[in-house]
Amino acid sequence: MGFDNESEKVVMHIMRPAFSIDGLNAFINLLPPDICMVELGSYSGESTKLFLRKAKILHCVDLWVPYEDYGNPIGYMEEAEAAFDELQRQNPDKIIKHKIDSIEASKLFENHSFDAVYIDCDHSYPAVRADILAWRPKVKLGGILAGHDYGMCHIGVKLAVDELIGPPDCCFSDSSWMKVVA
Repeated sequence: MGFDNESEKVVMHIMRPAFSIDGLNAFINLLPPDICMVELGSYSGESTKLFLRKAKILHCVDLWVPYEDYGNPIGYMEEAEAAFDELQRQNPDKIIKHKIDSIEASKLFENHSFDAVYIDCDHSYPAVRADILAWRPKVKLGGILAGHDYGMCHIGVKLAVDELIGPPDCCFSDSSWMKVVA
């Protein structure tokens, strides 16, 4: 496998092992073109790069600090942020970086201002619940509230989604989910 540049080497080094693009691509293919979107949990930008296919403006929210996901440490945050920053430098008119807590970031935006919000931050039940409550009002009617890790491996995600918005309208092979906001 060849790399076009150094940032691709870094992204491959820090890419989360479970990251699969098939399901995410299926989700992205359902999005209309030229949307205004938010991605919560951007890490090194591997999903961000895919969202750029449809997003006219993509707000990316992440703290870029080490964390644990079900006891598994997720590190390389300096490298992840550097890879993300390189992607942003390549797309300065499309990517807006917000290095802030997702709930605090939600306060920066008017209600009904986004075509889509994709949640992939803290996978605990309280955090996902808080993200849905904070960001659902930010999605336009007919827009899409979506996220990652809906399933038994991340039961907090499934519980919060089902409780607050009901079962997703669609689930994808990478455990992405989506719900049209009515």
